[in-house]
Amino acid sequence: MTDLRAFRATILLAVALGCGTKGTDGATDVVDGDADTDADSDADSDTDVDTDSDTDADTDSDTDADTDSDTDVVHSGHSGTITTPSNCVNPQPINDSRGQWSGLVRCADGAVNRAAQRSCDPSPPPWPACSQGFGTCTVDADCTAGPNGRCLDTYLGCGCTYSCATDGDCGANEICLCGGAMTNVTDSWSHCVPANCATDADCGSQECGVAVQTDGFGCPQYALVGCRTPGDACREDGDCSLGDQCTIRPIAFDWRCRTIPNLACGRPLLVDEVPVHAATRARADWTVPLGEAARDPELAERWLRIAEMEHASVASFARATLELMALGAPPDLLVATQRAAAEEVEHARLAWGLARRYGAPESGPGPLPLDGVAPRSDRDAIVRGLVREACVGETVAAAELREGVRLCADPLLASTLQQIAADEERHAALGWRTLGWLLRDATSEELAAVERELEAAVDELLAAPMERLHRPEHGFVGGEARERLRARVVDQVVRAAWGALAKR
Repeated sequence: MTDLRAFRATILLAVALGCGTKGTDGATDVVDGDADTDADSDADSDTDVDTDSDTDADTDSDTDADTDSDTDVVHSGHSGTITTPSNCVNPQPINDSRGQWSGLVRCADGAVNRAAQRSCDPSPPPWPACSQGFGTCTVDADCTAGPNGRCLDTYLGCGCTYSCATDGDCGANEICLCGGAMTNVTDSWSHCVPANCATDADCGSQECGVAVQTDGFGCPQYALVGCRTPGDACREDGDCSLGDQCTIRPIAFDWRCRTIPNLACGRPLLVDEVPVHAATRARADWTVPLGEAARDPELAERWLRIAEMEHASVASFARATLELMALGAPPDLLVATQRAAAEEVEHARLAWGLARRYGAPESGPGPLPLDGVAPRSDRDAIVRGLVREACVGETVAAAELREGVRLCADPLLASTLQQIAADEERHAALGWRTLGWLLRDATSEELAAVERELEAAVDELLAAPMERLHRPEHGFVGGEARERLRARVVDQVVRAAWGALAKR
């Protein structure tokens, strides 16, 4: 098993450097000028900016955003009137890729409902027609399982894609989800999705909710639509444990919290604790030529997913740079963070190259969804993100890569993994160095709060579902071997580094 002593020494050195780095910062907490104890600028004790005691932005006593005394909201415009139940406060229409209302609304608590049926753009994905000579189809006429069938070049050969314009194009227990309405769904075009309701009016609760279900890699993939009920365990992700997802169970169609499967590969780009990434598309400029190996769809698909996450890491480091600048970070931290972003570009190119090596077509990223991707301005939020994404996530990911290098039987693959592992170890060290700088003047109470955050992140990591892919000869360590490695990294590196930082 991988010897972690050298890695631990690197991380401990980074902690020492971070704690010794002095930069220019002033008061980083925003203090308002009123006489209450909240963070807004009025004199009451809630968190809005009015003078009543509820949490909306009007001056009546209910919790919606209008000025009457009931708790429903009527939203006019967008070719109709949307009346939503009291559970959906201040609904906002969600537009599709054309900029037209999709029929979906987002409630104030983040929950998404389908308020109305709408016509969608039935255009197929922007992929070329089948030209690869292998796959599940050769011409459009082969694609008869759904509406508007097209045979296109997909990641792993020619495959059928289907689009829709209305619910009538879809089968029983399906609705047509307009393209672009849910940006964290892999299929970005209008397509049919499973549903047990078409609009709010179909449900006893008057809420027909839309959820995103993740695939086995923790990446948003497909949508499900179902009635909300009083017995549901959650309405949106914030109702679940940190890192879990509020979604619909496919058969029961009830709303439950679900642990998001864990895939450690670089620093993730998170929006509301959910990984965001660009979907893979056919293109040639992101693929590093790495020769050919025996065609292996499982490995090709895994490397496509890793490429998407590594590409998203570029944006994660870009956001981190802005956050550090907002806190007055020293130049060496900014340079190192910018360098890490550039290295993630190369990691993504290598990953797409490895996918190609195992049989996937030449591919690269599509547009990156930017909704909600913004620098965090709150120092505590920045620290929490750094602890989870870098000090725990990247540290463990780097060790897993190193173990993959040790066990890999393919010399070219081992060399590629070695390059990525060395970079990821530096990125993990950068995370700890940055944390040391941020906490150099922390009080004992602040350190205790950060330690609780770190232990919560560790608990979630160790409780994640067991990795099913265990092919060590190809650099992937899963099953019980991965569980044991993660436990060692947590004890010998993560907790050791925190102990050194807390005692500085």
